[in-house]
Amino acid sequence: MRLFFLLLFASSLLNAQDLDYTRDVIKFLTSKKCLGRGYVKDGQKHATNFIVKELEKSKAKPLFTSTFLQPYSHQVNTFPKKVEVKVNGKKLIPGRDFIIDPNCETIKGKWELEKKDSVNYVCKDKSKACSVKLVKKLTHSVSLFHMKPAKIELLRLRFPNDIKDIELDIESVFIEDFKTIILALLLRVKITIRWLYLRRITIIWERWERTVIFPEPMIMPVEQAWF
Repeated sequence: MRLFFLLLFASSLLNAQDLDYTRDVIKFLTSKKCLGRGYVKDGQKHATNFIVKELEKSKAKPLFTSTFLQPYSHQVNTFPKKVEVKVNGKKLIPGRDFIIDPNCETIKGKWELEKKDSVNYVCKDKSKACSVKLVKKLTHSVSLFHMKPAKIELLRLRFPNDIKDIELDIESVFIEDFKTIILALLLRVKITIRWLYLRRITIIWERWERTVIFPEPMIMPVEQAWF
């Protein structure tokens, strides 16, 4: 909680120029050209090239001596082709109406469903070919594996009535050796934090050098600026 409020307050100190630049970066990385920065159609590559150019402009130090990049590979389940779902005969829009479980294998067919509880549906024929869950929010994720059964999440808001049947036409491609890169740099940061407490303003300066590695998640150590 302390870290959250600190980040929130620090972000409020950004000037208009910084905010404009931040918006431009977010706009590009979330654009159609980057394709979700995903594993198909070079989405990751477009995002990486952009980030490297911005790092070079900022004169950041590459971790790997002369480059920010280091190749590596991993397995991943992808969906570069068909991802079609119909519920009660109505074709749905991926990402808006539904998402599929990232483990999903290729599957095609139509099944009648029965309600298991308030949010879960299963195949009426007990085949366990697929299952459906109503959720408040659709959140995409990635899997390093593929397996049955097919699990589909539907946005609850769009399905106020009971679901009678589901039709699936999904093609997955499991890649054993997906070629990608690690992006890493040394980042030197100087941050000013203003904190209002008991009618006094305290200004704290913190410096640190930190290794930043993508795509691994990383939280900047703002909590070091402890009041």
